[in-house]
Amino acid sequence: MVKISKKEPYKWLLKNFGIGGVENYNTKQMDRVLAGIYVLLEECDSKELSFLSKMFYQLSEKPFLKEKLFQEMQASGNFIVFKE
Repeated sequence: MVKISKKEPYKWLLKNFGIGGVENYNTKQMDRVLAGIYVLLEECDSKELSFLSKMFYQLSEKPFLKEKLFQEMQASGNFIVFKE
């Protein structure tokens, strides 16, 4: 069993998965990312995680898709918005 520090889970994440892409994130940004990951882990089984990994890969390869999805989500008004 892997133990993750309650105080700094993002350090565990970076240690085990690398810092590529988040090296410039501050603690608040990492907390928001981890909150999203937490929800996904809580709600998804392996089939859903597999789907999400494919989706995120496509979004990372095609930034215009990421922007389009983001705009669609914003327009729908059905999503939680994290306030600063």
